[in-house]
Amino acid sequence: MSYIKIYPKKLTLAPLIGTQVQAHEQESAQWAGKVFYDIEQYGELHQNKSFDVLLLPEKIQPMTWSLQPTREHPEIKSFDAFLKSLNQYLFSNLKISIGSPEKSQYVNYREVNLREVYFSLDTESTDDTRGYSYSLTP
Repeated sequence: MSYIKIYPKKLTLAPLIGTQVQAHEQESAQWAGKVFYDIEQYGELHQNKSFDVLLLPEKIQPMTWSLQPTREHPEIKSFDAFLKSLNQYLFSNLKISIGSPEKSQYVNYREVNLREVYFSLDTESTDDTRGYSYSLTP
């Protein structure tokens, strides 16, 4: 049984421009955005939540991306595991490709709708190996 389910609704991204890039600790960040979600804990639904992210290129695999939070998120138990699962879903399963903002002559704003999926915390594992699995919503 899963006592935490996270329903991501959408991911919005906008390019970091000029001084915004230097304002972030992550110099390789080219995009900033928000993940909007609902969370169900012990059967109680909390709606219209969000957290800020930076989109960073992966160092190991060029042309792949990773969402990184701009701060810790205490509301979501095992937040790092959730973000790892969300990254895998977005960039490995959906194969979302963002690209570099400087390659476009326009300021790009990106929005990815995620209404067909939810993530549930694996309660069968220990805290060290606990992770989130994702499923399509019925």
